[in-house]
Amino acid sequence: SAAANEGFQPMHFACCGGHLELAQWLASQGASVSAVSKKGRSPRVMAESKGYDELARWLHEQEEQEVQKAAKKKAADAAAELRAAIAAAEAERNASPPSELSPDNALAASIAGLKLSINTYADAAQACNESDDARSALKEARALRDKLVEEQRKASKVSAARKKQQQKELQRKREAEAAAEEAAAAAAT
Repeated sequence: SAAANEGFQPMHFACCGGHLELAQWLASQGASVSAVSKKGRSPRVMAESKGYDELARWLHEQEEQEVQKAAKKKAADAAAELRAAIAAAEAERNASPPSELSPDNALAASIAGLKLSINTYADAAQACNESDDARSALKEARALRDKLVEEQRKASKVSAARKKQQQKELQRKREAEAAAEEAAAAAAT
């Protein structure tokens, strides 16, 4: 049919006819209230154009809820990704002997990835419109950021200790070489 060719979904037909209860039932069965036809028409736009104000208000509320659900899912996904990245960074730190830790190893790469993940997580949390979920998500993001900063501090300390140890070893090597040269010179005379 011509309507099917335009990309209309059952929700479009219900809203075009002003059938609020049918639209509610379709939504309860998983139909999207924000489905868009090939020409860019949403069910709400169709209801508004026909003067079905109560239906249009309900659709608007449902659209906002869909956006909130999507933002919450994005925040939850980003939080899970961030937790996994932190766990991987901690595992890397714990698995590596201190002599292998440096800003150039996988720990540093994990930390860089965590920075990006925190930004994604915070953006997703803010998309929740400062709801309780957003506030708790932002609080969690800040706590994870603080954990990241602590990881960076630990990595820097280990790196500084390693550098200091390398300098001491180099100094001992130079002293040993100088002593060997002195001994060789004394033996030659």
